[in-house]
Amino acid sequence: MPPMQFWKPGAAAPGGSTSRFLLVITPPAYPLLTLLRQFPRSRDRVRGFAPPFLLGPCAPIIGRAETEITDLQAPGEAAVSTQIPQYLHEAGWTAQNHVVACTQPRRVAATSVATRVAEEVGSVLGDEVGYSIRFEDLSSPTRTRIKYMTDGMLFRETMVDPLLSRYSVIMIDEAHERGAYTDLLLGLVKKIMKRRPELRVIISSATIDAEDFLEYFNSNADGTDRSKDDAMIVSLEGRMYPVEVCYLKEPCVDYCEAAVQTVFDMHLKEPPGDVLVFLTGREEIDQVIQQVADRLQSLPKAAPKILALPLYATLPVEEQAIIFDPPPRDTRKVIFSTNIAEASVTIDGIKYVVDSGFVKASGPSPS
Repeated sequence: MPPMQFWKPGAAAPGGSTSRFLLVITPPAYPLLTLLRQFPRSRDRVRGFAPPFLLGPCAPIIGRAETEITDLQAPGEAAVSTQIPQYLHEAGWTAQNHVVACTQPRRVAATSVATRVAEEVGSVLGDEVGYSIRFEDLSSPTRTRIKYMTDGMLFRETMVDPLLSRYSVIMIDEAHERGAYTDLLLGLVKKIMKRRPELRVIISSATIDAEDFLEYFNSNADGTDRSKDDAMIVSLEGRMYPVEVCYLKEPCVDYCEAAVQTVFDMHLKEPPGDVLVFLTGREEIDQVIQQVADRLQSLPKAAPKILALPLYATLPVEEQAIIFDPPPRDTRKVIFSTNIAEASVTIDGIKYVVDSGFVKASGPSPS
């Protein structure tokens, strides 16, 4: 099935490394058009937070909003995780005690995005905007209208409420992570939509193939009459900031030691800016942070300080939140993280990235 996409003449077509897409599944055609017409209403409330493309009239999208399901492609910096649920809330999708749900593959993403949205809305976290992660539920059953949660928490709710009747819109963000719960949710949501035609579903991803999702959710299999499609792709464009990539001249024996050396070299030679270092797991991260602490004594007295912070999935939420705090004056923040920081998490101030090139990934054994 050929995708329905939008892009400006002369620009790279959607689906490349600079695109991000949303798959919006809306069986009736009317609500998406209404939603997009509500976008300008939010200009004053989120000025300074929302990216420009979300504050405009979105005329190219409205022109195709008569179709039933929309696949929206937008750049990685588009802030769809924070802005789209707010627009849905303002457009009336949370009326009659309904809730807009947005799932994230990782706990730190759910908590950080919920905190940001609560700040934009002007609400106390846990009231109008809340989150739910394993062992912690900061939301109100009666007052919360925008709820962020991990994929696993929403999946658990299906055991109590198989049709997820509380939710008018379900947004599955970062679907390219393709975790077990993400795939299970995609299958369950497709079945739920058959019983709940009023349910809307948004699937967002930076890299996944939009056409595959379009074919999976679109009930108009033959595609001969496009007016019968209940899924479509809408594209919004962005820009890639210039990135300078540097490599080691030769392979290193110990990539942890090489990462530490690179951090100190940049700290002494490069302009101010925080550093993000990718490693494979908690043990390596703790080991490297200790190495950094041991080498701090060798820094010149006039050199800025280094604040080394860990980030991995099993780290307590309170300690994960520290990475978002600005460092003290004359201090460079260096975050040693697993691939948890590769997606869903935006850390202000990062200007340098050191990637070890290794990652731990579980998979089936042929034996």
